[in-house]
Amino acid sequence: MKRHAYRMSVKKGCEEIYIKHHEQVLPGLLQALKESGIRNYSIFMDGTDLFAYMECDDIDGAWAYVRSHPANEEWSILLTPIMALVDSKDVEPRMKPMKEVFRLDDE
Repeated sequence: MKRHAYRMSVKKGCEEIYIKHHEQVLPGLLQALKESGIRNYSIFMDGTDLFAYMECDDIDGAWAYVRSHPANEEWSILLTPIMALVDSKDVEPRMKPMKEVFRLDDE
């Protein structure tokens, strides 16, 4: 299973709203994520900085599936207003892929 990491950012002052939404993720969105092939998905928060980790063999196909799911539209309505641009050249909030530079396996 391929590993993927992303960085995101929430707007200052919206941290608690972000946490509240993630304490009650829409059941349809959870289903879409699972059906897409995404596994072991975690999000970590430090202030307004977010780090997401997941495993998926076909991440492009998985995100296409999730984006087309009706629950994602509802989720986007909730989250888009509280998400910040990750970098100044962005025109919309998004997950920025991160490069893996170290890994320690059990083997």
